[in-house]
Amino acid sequence: MSARRRSRRSREEGSQRLGWFSRGSGPQGDHHGTSFEGRRRIAVHVVALVLLVVLGRSVHLAFAAEGQQPDPRINAEAPRTPFELFDRHGQALALSVECFDLSVSPRSLWRAHTPQRLALALAEPLGADPRELLLRLLPQGTDSATGEFVPVAPRLLRFDRDQVPRVQAWLRSGTLEADAAEERPLAGWRWVVLEDGRHATLAWQPAVVLSAEERVRHLGKGALHRPDRWTRKLLGDLGELVTEFGLPKDIREDLQRLPRPERRVHLADVLWAELCPTTFRVVERSVDPLVAHEIDQRLREEQVSPWQIQLQPTLRRFQPVRHEAGPALALGESALASADGFGILGHWGVLDREDAMRQALRERDQAPHLLPWSEPGDPVLARAEELANQWKPWSGL
Repeated sequence: MSARRRSRRSREEGSQRLGWFSRGSGPQGDHHGTSFEGRRRIAVHVVALVLLVVLGRSVHLAFAAEGQQPDPRINAEAPRTPFELFDRHGQALALSVECFDLSVSPRSLWRAHTPQRLALALAEPLGADPRELLLRLLPQGTDSATGEFVPVAPRLLRFDRDQVPRVQAWLRSGTLEADAAEERPLAGWRWVVLEDGRHATLAWQPAVVLSAEERVRHLGKGALHRPDRWTRKLLGDLGELVTEFGLPKDIREDLQRLPRPERRVHLADVLWAELCPTTFRVVERSVDPLVAHEIDQRLREEQVSPWQIQLQPTLRRFQPVRHEAGPALALGESALASADGFGILGHWGVLDREDAMRQALRERDQAPHLLPWSEPGDPVLARAEELANQWKPWSGL
């Protein structure tokens, strides 16, 4: 009996030890449970501390840190050239004079502004002819004689013979409504037959189509100061027409991936990119700082955004001359042909448009690899525009 009791007691003690281990109770179980809970609390506290530090830093940067948002239209400091030249007596031979380049994004600008009004506002401080200045503000490729722009390689504004009458009815009535009480023809549009002879596109005159008179005639006096309403209406009508005719597969798939309210906006953007493809043009080089200040004031009055027109600070190289020497060299003039003893130091600048076209024609015959043959338009015109926007040394050292 004593042997049986001892055997039963040993089995009970073994069961109790197994029970302590499996239930996490007893001395060992309590120790492991306490250790795990402590580590978890430490981890939670560390994460909370990190989040509080990040939150505090964000609040400090947003509300307490010194500084202000820069104005990208006109910067306080122009980039400096790495050198200026002086003779042994300290006489300046070549200096950098601060000036500004006036550039424009026609695609962004003319969707919300009136061409004639803005050209008149900028022509006076620049001392330019408003009509000539307007051509430099319009999309690249606008005809200088008629002010007309023809879309290059259009995809949406490409109509066959069955579609032309429907678009012509819109041009004649000014609306897509079938029961319109009065017809108001749209001015400034013209049909242009494409190269294949089976399709046509719409050429347009931005100065006429986007004029205040045309806007008020169709939308009333309430739209006099809201050019964005008129472009939105035109692009909306064109969007309905091209959707009715059928969109290209890739554009249709892009629209289907967008929420329904955003599809009309995206389609208007694609249409406007065909009507006004130019995103950057240099309007005027080397604008005097005082003139640039006057232009900046007028741009603010017209509520022109910095991404529509910019005054970019730059530097112009200037060479003072000896008392017995003549004036400094004109752009493109040979340094050796001048009596200016400092002319050999060179002149930094850009080609004017006539010189740029002549050089582009020479490169077409002598160095054709320099021309952008992959561009959809005329590669000679594209190269001339590129040369007119390049700032580089022209002559001298």
